[in-house]
Amino acid sequence: MTKKPPSSKNKNSLTKNWQIIGWQELVMLPELSMYNSDLGNLYNIKIIAKIDSGAKTSTINAINLKITKNDDQLWAEFYVKSNIEEDNLMNNKNHQSKLILCKAKITEYRYITDSGGKKEYRPIINSEVVIGKIIIKSDISLTNRQHMKMQMLIGRDSLKKAKMIINPTKKFLTSNN
Repeated sequence: MTKKPPSSKNKNSLTKNWQIIGWQELVMLPELSMYNSDLGNLYNIKIIAKIDSGAKTSTINAINLKITKNDDQLWAEFYVKSNIEEDNLMNNKNHQSKLILCKAKITEYRYITDSGGKKEYRPIINSEVVIGKIIIKSDISLTNRQHMKMQMLIGRDSLKKAKMIINPTKKFLTSNN
């Protein structure tokens, strides 16, 4: 005797409180925002991130990463390439980028496997990631992604916490929220 697949009523109830997002979304990183004298004020970091269900942990391109120790606590100091003109950014027009200095407490180190199957021992920070109206406290691995097209990946762990589902055919579904 074969089992019937679950009814569509059950499938919908599993995801009814989950938000659908695109495979690319504009994210903000308010806890990594720093006062920047070039811009004259507190600058909120905005990055186009790839929503990547294949990645367990979120990751960001940490440019010129330096690890320091202060009062027995490890800190990461790095630059993030933040996009300034949000409207042009989302319409794939030319846009300005600015390197923003960030400083964050390292919570741990983990082995992270990259898309090529290579393991790398990376520092992990914990920071807020804002996607649309949702704020997620996420573990983020720091690595050099300058050779990659996307500056940031949002991984499965963050998606689960925020109850988000990816629509692989759409981009920027949360940007007008």
